Amino acid sequence: MNDYEAIRQLLYRYSFYVDARDYGKLGDLLAQATFSLIWKTEGIEHTGIRGADEIRAYYSNHQKDRRPSRHIITNVVIDIDDDGQSASVYAYLTSVGHPPEPPSVLLSGHYEDRFEKIDGEWRFTEKTCIMDLP
Repeated sequence: MNDYEAIRQLLYRYSFYVDARDYGKLGDLLAQATFSLIWKTEGIEHTGIRGADEIRAYYSNHQKDRRPSRHIITNVVIDIDDDGQSASVYAYLTSVGHPPEPPSVLLSGHYEDRFEKIDGEWRFTEKTCIMDLP
């Protein structure tokens, strides 16, 4: 698998784990990352969440009262640094709620992520979710 596809797969796994509320796998996926959620229209700014345990706890608490959803990632731009060992990603996010309530767009925003090759494998080192629309 080439570097671009490996990074893209990590982005998709993130969405699958969030939607499935699989906090164990989510924590493992982001174990080397610092997580931030910035949602200015809602007055939310959570930054500096780091490590598998903190990320598991954050998501477990953050999603407990939220309806089921599907995260859709589009317009993915992957820039691999000249060293071939680090990369940045900018991508759009749309979250769609699904039954039992009628389907609807819950939120829209973008990701600003950083990755590094650690022991030969790409890993998240920064996961930043910025909600642009209320």
